[in-house]
Amino acid sequence: MEKKTHREAPSPEIPLQYLADYMGASNQARRSIVQKCKYKALARTFQHQIARKTITDHLLDGNPLPGDLADKAEEIRNRIADTPFDATLHGYNADFVDAFAAVSSTIDFSSFELVAPPEIENPMYNGTIVRFTPSLLSYRTTKANTQKIGGIMFRYSKGTPLNEDVGGFQAAFMYGFFTDSPFIEEAKPERGLCRVICALSGKVHTAPVKPIYKFNEMKAVCYDIAEKWENIAPPSGAIL
Repeated sequence: MEKKTHREAPSPEIPLQYLADYMGASNQARRSIVQKCKYKALARTFQHQIARKTITDHLLDGNPLPGDLADKAEEIRNRIADTPFDATLHGYNADFVDAFAAVSSTIDFSSFELVAPPEIENPMYNGTIVRFTPSLLSYRTTKANTQKIGGIMFRYSKGTPLNEDVGGFQAAFMYGFFTDSPFIEEAKPERGLCRVICALSGKVHTAPVKPIYKFNEMKAVCYDIAEKWENIAPPSGAIL
């Protein structure tokens, strides 16, 4: 019996990062993104959860930037690895933390407060579930004693800074989501508090002008993803 290579997701779903990528992609690349979401590889994949948690915990603890992030990156790199995959995974995450440490002194976190996000229920738009997991939530109190809110997500691709439009779409999604579902009662999102940070370049992508228009574009595209879903074929050679 052949070993299975992929699992088919039963209904349309896409991580927010991929949805933002989708907005700036060609038609061919869009199809590849949907295929990756529909047919999930069963082999372990290199992900950056360790790096994101390391950076998030560093910030929540009130540490300076870069502080000892380089030491924390080295600790990740030197973790005990049971397999070559684990060793490579630790290296990828250490590279992420090192990259952020190198640019973090240029990023200002002083004008707002940071909190760890609660578990957020993934929204569904036009038949597609969007998996949304911010690393941090942010808020500030204005002089008029009103609350402004937002969120922070980190992205890293070795050697490739985050595309401006992609970062803007991802930040706009946070603005739209928190408009509909504020995590502080009666609070309103603020464009500058909805941030996607490129750990390679240090560029802070905030929600663009007319973020609700961008958010609505993303919701509309979710309908296209749901329509494509049934007709997307598995990757070549995949065994389900």
